[in-house]
Parts: sequence; C-alpha cells; structure tokens
Amino acid sequence: MIKSDSITELKEAFFVQATLDISGKQIEGVPCKIYLPESTMDKPYFWFRPSKTQFDILSKIRESSFTAYIDGFNCKKEVIIFSPKVYLSKKSTRYWGPNFSESTIKGEPQNLKVIQIIDSTDKKESNRAFLNIWISPNNVLEPDLIPQYSYRGDIKYDRVKQIEFEITKNLIVTFDKHFKTATQKNGELKQSSFLVGCAEVDSALIDNNKYEDEILSPLDKFLMVASLGSRTRTSCLGWEASTNNRIIKFYRSDFSFPSGKSEFLINCAFPDDFKGSKHTESLIDSLHFGEYLKTCFPALLSHPNPDVLCDAIVSVVPGRKRTIEESFLSMFSSLEALILDFRKRNDLEYVIDDEDEWNDRKKEIKKSIKTILKNYSRNQRDYMYGKLDELNRISLRIVFEKFCSEYNIDVSDLWPLYRAGNIIGLSDIRNKLIHGDRISNEFIKMLSEAKSSLQYMIERILLTIMGYPVNSSDVSKRLLLQDRYRLNWTADEQMKFKAYIDKM
Repeated sequence: MIKSDSITELKEAFFVQATLDISGKQIEGVPCKIYLPESTMDKPYFWFRPSKTQFDILSKIRESSFTAYIDGFNCKKEVIIFSPKVYLSKKSTRYWGPNFSESTIKGEPQNLKVIQIIDSTDKKESNRAFLNIWISPNNVLEPDLIPQYSYRGDIKYDRVKQIEFEITKNLIVTFDKHFKTATQKNGELKQSSFLVGCAEVDSALIDNNKYEDEILSPLDKFLMVASLGSRTRTSCLGWEASTNNRIIKFYRSDFSFPSGKSEFLINCAFPDDFKGSKHTESLIDSLHFGEYLKTCFPALLSHPNPDVLCDAIVSVVPGRKRTIEESFLSMFSSLEALILDFRKRNDLEYVIDDEDEWNDRKKEIKKSIKTILKNYSRNQRDYMYGKLDELNRISLRIVFEKFCSEYNIDVSDLWPLYRAGNIIGLSDIRNKLIHGDRISNEFIKMLSEAKSSLQYMIERILLTIMGYPVNSSDVSKRLLLQDRYRLNWTADEQMKFKAYIDKM
C-alpha cells in the first residue's frame, strides 16, 4: 500500500510553442500558456496567442490535436505535453493600430497527458509505476482518519475502514485521502484533501492506449457500482503516475465532474420532510460496503449486458440537479431498458417470432376486421390495421411480471407500475409526462412520491440482478414499511391523483 503524505503543489503553468494538427495539416509554433489545476476537481485549459496568419486558420475550426515539448540542457526534452483533442473557443482579436493586433483563443484539452522526464540517460526505465488515481469525493470510499499529534506539532493520521479492492489482476487499488497545500495571495497556506486510489502497475499500461482498456474501463465500472451503493455519483478524474525517471499526469476532461454530494442531498424534492426519518443517504451501510463491492462488481462485469446496468445506475445517481419530471422520465426509461434486455434474452418480444408467419396471420386478421366492421368506413378500418403489429408484441406488463418472477423481486409495497384499483400506475404518469403534460403544483407531492418509489424499484432490481440481498439495503421492505416518511401517501390522496391524471 502506498502511504499518504502531505503534498505541496502550487498552480503550475507552462509557456510553449505548440503544434496543432488539424485533419493532418500541422500548424507549428503557436504560442500557448498552459494552466494545470490546483484541485483535482478542476480542469486544465490553454490560452493561445497565435499570429495573424495562424489565427486566420484557427478561427475557422472548432477542435484540433495538441503537442508541445519543453527542452532542457543540451536540447533534451524535459516535458512532453499531448492532448488528442482540444476544443477551441473564445476567439477574439484586439486591434492596437494599423497592421498591429493581438489575438487569443481558449483551448479546452481532453485527456491531456503531461510527461515530465526526470532522467533519461543514467537510469534504466523501471517496468513498475506508482499510480495515484484522482477520484471525485465519496464519503463511503474514503477511510476514516484518526489524528495522532506529536509533541513537535506534527500530525499523522491512522486509517480506519480503508478499502482495498482488486479491480483486475493488474490493478489492485487502495482508497485513501491525500492532502494538498497551496499558497494564497495573502501568503497564507490553504490545505485541502482529496480522494485517491493508490496502486502499483506495469508502466506499459500508462504509456500507450492500454490504459483505456486496462485501467479506465474497469475502474469506471467499479466506480459505477460504488456510485449506486453510496448514492453518490463517483468518477475517475485522472491520475499521477511516477517511475524512477518520469512523472506522468493524465487529466480527463470529457465529462462533467460529479460534485461529491449524495443523490439524496442533490435531488430530494422535500428534504425537510426527512428530518425525522431513518432514511440514509447511502443505499448500502458503510459497514457492509466492502462486501457489497465484492458481490456486485464481479456480477456487473459478468452480466450479458453490463451497459444497461450502468445506464440504470446513472438514472438513479446522475450526480446533478434534475427536475422531478426529468428524474421520473429518466428512471422510467432505464426501467424499460432493463426489461427490454430481459425480454430479448428470453425471447419475449413477439408472440409469433417468424415474420412470414406473422404476415400471413395478419392478413387473416385484416379479413376478419373487414367482415366485422363492414358497416364502418375504410379509414376507420385502416386505423385498426395500423395497430395490428402491437398485437404480436408481448406487453411490457407481462414481461415485467415474468422479470420479477425470474429474479424473485418483490415490489408489492411500492407504487405499482400499472394501475391497481384506485392507484394510478407509474406507467400512466410516464405517459402523461412524455407527451408534455404538466402536473399541477397541487399534486407535486404525489409526483415526488411516485418518483421516489420508482427509484426504490430500480435500486431493488439492480441489487437483485447483481446478487446483493435487498433486505440488507436501505430499500428493504422492512425499512420502508417502518419509515412513515417514505411511501407516504393516503388512499384519499391516491384517489384524487388518479382522478386528476385521468382527466388530463
């Protein structure tokens, strides 16, 4: 395990003559100032100061690749900077007088890599690299720190409940909290902490495109499982790797960084209503989180379609503010995708699979319709003909019942997916929202309850598919029944809501 020490790092900046590649055409010697972030939650950016000729070309394009070198003693390369894609924006020119102007362009690099060569002659390149992976905040993944104070004023921290996980055979990660200090404008030092994953890997994995498949892909899937269990969207932001003669920094910028807040705090419509609730922000208690990861991560990888599980996780843990309507539609779409995946894998799409046979049966049905509805107009019969293919498609309701039966998923205590008695179905609410109908503020609480129930349903489904017992989670039937703050509606409210939806 790599020990965590305090890191002092001020804001870094390079001034380089960059080479930009635009569809195979290179523009060399573009002056550029490179800004690297102090915080792992920030992103790097460039400021180009091109000549007039260079600006005339760059002002007409949106993106390019980027390469720059910084030479040291004897013209040996000390720093290599590369980004496969840089988005160009904020293009402007200031004119100071005749034939005299100054142009600037902002660059937003994607997957920027900065390689600092410490010594390339005296030392043999090591085949091992020490990796500090920058991860967005997640209180459940972070270890508890117990400070130990020295009589000299030093502070050391003992780690408690530290998670170590074998993501792949070549990537064993220990999650830790590191510290960084920066000097403020007034001269004072400001300390901040950030979540990291520490690992020792083969240096070949960080030198070429192997890191996409060997590091990023499995790590992203692991953090997706962690996101679900903690109800906090969590992502890899980049890393710093060091060998005996190089330091490599890799900055991911091609997505919105999660805030580190739990989904409950970000998107709970009525947080004050839960002040007396036993409801927890995490789906899985921190004491059982290690066991949850060991169970669910391999199950995600071995699932026939892991992407559909990841998409469903994103729908319940998006990591950003959403309206109730947006949350509801996103989660319902993911529920449909889960059922569709089950439908395809179990041949539950069509009553008659053979297309030719169905076309023959459809012709017979059309003849019957024409005979039965002979007194109706041709247009009226055509309307029915247009719906015939739906008869051959097994209904979502039947597939959902088989889905729950196959996985032994109990949702009887939740808001029903389809209407039952005086309770409107979640599918009916979805149909209204998807067609642009707006729910009155009078019933916004009922819509919020429906949205929460849909979330609990998807969380139960995901846990069950990945083999983790629902009874050991925050959405167990026992906990929901005992908590008067959740699934909180009356029969009278349901009747009024049903009447309102039916009249829309």
